[in-house]
Amino acid sequence: MHGGRPGTRFTMGWIGMGDRTDASSSARRTRRRALASGAVVVMGLLAGVAPVGAGAAGLAGTTVSPTAIPNADFSAGHRSWRVSTRTESTIITRGSHHAMRLKNRSTAAKRTLALSSVPGSTGFVAGSTVVVRAEVSSSRRRGVAGLHLVERSASGTALRSVSAPSKRVYSGYRTVRTSITIPSATRRVSVRLFVRGARRDQSIRFRNITYRVVPPAASSPGPTEPDPGATPTEPTASAPTAPAPGVGCSSLNDPSQRVLTFADEFDGSSVDASKWRVRDDDHLSFDAAYLKKENVTVRNGALTIAGRRMSEAKTVSGGQSQRWYSTGYLDTIGKFSQEHGRWEMRAKLPTDGTRTRGVWPAFWLRGDRTAGEIDIMETYGSPSTQTRYNPSSSYQATLWQDTNLGPKAGKWTAWAHQDWQTHTPAVYEGYHVYGVNWMADCLQFTIDDTVFATVSTKDVPWMSTAFSGPFNIRLNMQVGSSYWGMPDRQNTKDAFDYVVDYVRVYRPGS
Repeated sequence: MHGGRPGTRFTMGWIGMGDRTDASSSARRTRRRALASGAVVVMGLLAGVAPVGAGAAGLAGTTVSPTAIPNADFSAGHRSWRVSTRTESTIITRGSHHAMRLKNRSTAAKRTLALSSVPGSTGFVAGSTVVVRAEVSSSRRRGVAGLHLVERSASGTALRSVSAPSKRVYSGYRTVRTSITIPSATRRVSVRLFVRGARRDQSIRFRNITYRVVPPAASSPGPTEPDPGATPTEPTASAPTAPAPGVGCSSLNDPSQRVLTFADEFDGSSVDASKWRVRDDDHLSFDAAYLKKENVTVRNGALTIAGRRMSEAKTVSGGQSQRWYSTGYLDTIGKFSQEHGRWEMRAKLPTDGTRTRGVWPAFWLRGDRTAGEIDIMETYGSPSTQTRYNPSSSYQATLWQDTNLGPKAGKWTAWAHQDWQTHTPAVYEGYHVYGVNWMADCLQFTIDDTVFATVSTKDVPWMSTAFSGPFNIRLNMQVGSSYWGMPDRQNTKDAFDYVVDYVRVYRPGS
C-alpha cells in the first residue's frame, strides 16, 4: 500500500472572459501571465472563432454539445481555459493547428504547471464513457505529465475525478489518455492537464486534445485515428468488435452474474485462522505504527482493527524509529487468492475530522506472483499537514504496476469526489460498501453499489501484465503518512477503530 496524494492544486484565474478580436500574428501568440496574487492580465483575445466539435461550444449564444469541451483545439485562443498562477501562457499557431504553451515563472525550484477547462455541458446518456486524450511536450526532461477528468454536477460542483497514468516528459510529444463513466444525464465533465515537477523557466506545450463520448454498450472508445504520440505498447486504433471498456466489469454489479467464492461475516468470537493471517510484532517501513495481533479482534458481528497510543514508544530499525501507536494488519496470503471477479467490504472508517491526523485505513489486493497492487479503498485522517486539503471525507482507489518501484513505474488513481472541503456525506459517516469489479480488460470501482471510476487496458496497457494471476486480500490501518502527516498528541487521538462488517469475493458466472 502506498501513500496517495492528489495532483497539486493552485488558485486558478479564469482566462477568456473578454471579447476582443485581433486576427494579427501577434494576437495569435497572445500572452497571459497570472500574477503571484492570483490576478490575471488579459490581453488581445481571439474571439468569434468556433472550436472544432459539435456546435460552437463555449461561445455566447450557442449550444454546447456533450461530445465536446469548449475550445478544445485552442482556435479561440485562451477562451474557456485557465492556468495555474505564476505561469505565462501563449497560444502557438502553425497553419490551422494550435497549441498552448505554459512557462514556469515561479521562483520555486519545482512546481506544477496546470491547464484546466471549463466544464462541458450536460446531456449525456446515462452510462456513457467520456474518453479524453492529449499530447504534451517539454523544453526539458523534467517532470511528469498527467490528466484528470472531473465529473461535476449540473451546477458545476466537483463530485469525483479519474487520473491518467503519469508519463515522463521530454522534447517530443507524449500522449496522455483516460476515461470516465458518467452515471447521469445531468452530469458534466471538465479536463485538467498538468506537468508536476517543472523547473523555473521550463516550458510545456499541450495540443491535439480530443474528447469523445461513447454510449453504453457501444464499440471501444479507443482513438480511431493514428496516435503518433503513443508508446509502442499502446493500441493505435479501436477494435470495431470489442466491447466498451467497463461493460464486462459492470456485469458484476448484477448479483445474478457472479458466484460467491469467499465470505467472512465475522460472526464468531475470534479471527478465522482458516481465512486470515494476522501479523504480530512487526512494522512497516513508511508509517509510524507497530503491528500487534491483539489489535485485531472479532466481536458483535464485526472485525475491529484498533489504533492505540502506547504508554511507551516501540523502537524499530528502518523508517520512523520511535513508534508510539499500535495497530493491526491481516491478509489472506496462502489461504485465499483469486484472479478476476468482484471484491467488496462493508466498513465504518475512523477518519473523522476530529484529531485523526495520520490515520490511514485500507482495503487492498496484492498479486501472488506479480508486484501489481489494487487499492480498493484508502482514506486519510485530518487535519492533514496539507492545509489546503481535507482528505478525510473522501477516499482513493489506486492501481500500481510495481509496488517495488512505486511511482517510478505505472500508477493510476481516482478519488471518490474532488470537493474535499464541503462534500457530504463524508465517507466516515456510517457504514459504506467499498467494491471493485475486475475483469481481463477493465477494473471498476464502486461505493454503495454506485460506480465512481472505470479504467480499461486501453487506458492503462500495463494492467494486462501487472494484474495477471491471483491476488490476495489485505486489511490494515497504518498510522502516519509522509505526505498527509505523522501522528502527534495535539492532532491525533489516543484511540480509533476501523470496523469491518463483512468481506465478500465473487467470481464471474451464474
